[in-house]
Amino acid sequence: MLTLLWRVPLAVLLVVEILSATIITDVQPSFTIFGLILQSTVTWLAFEIMYWYIRKHKKKLFWWIPVSIVIPVYLDAIGDYLFWYDQFRYYDAVLHFIVPAVITSVLANIIPQFRPNILKQSLWPFMIASLVIVIGVVYEIEEYLEDLIFGSNRLGDGFDTANDLLMDVLGALLPAVIIYIYTRIKRAKR
Repeated sequence: MLTLLWRVPLAVLLVVEILSATIITDVQPSFTIFGLILQSTVTWLAFEIMYWYIRKHKKKLFWWIPVSIVIPVYLDAIGDYLFWYDQFRYYDAVLHFIVPAVITSVLANIIPQFRPNILKQSLWPFMIASLVIVIGVVYEIEEYLEDLIFGSNRLGDGFDTANDLLMDVLGALLPAVIIYIYTRIKRAKR
């Protein structure tokens, strides 16, 4: 039942994106459909792998995890199809902040289940944030390659890329700082 929280919404989104790509429908995104299909597919595959691994090791996947990841994927797609990236100046920046914050929070919930000793290291939330920041860099490289191959304008100018990376860093660091402070307070009370 838990798998329906990501399988159904991502399947619906992929169907819409594939129909858009095949031009069966007039609905077209402001950027390239390739990026949307890639994002939905990678998200789905990541969930399937994560779910398989969690079940294999008899760990917990809480309901809020798939919901918190699927919502930003939908916000990105909706923003692309409804041209919100063009209409709302800070839409891109907000998503570049929210997505790393969500991913950092999700990984901070999952990783300690598999590596409980990580909790003994005081800077463990920042290790997770660093991983998420690398994911943000890879995303920007994907945008560059998409521009290079398809001639889209996903990457934007230098300011946009720098702003995206800054928001990725801040989004990843905010939950890391909160988790760090929380664990320090929790340790101090022992």
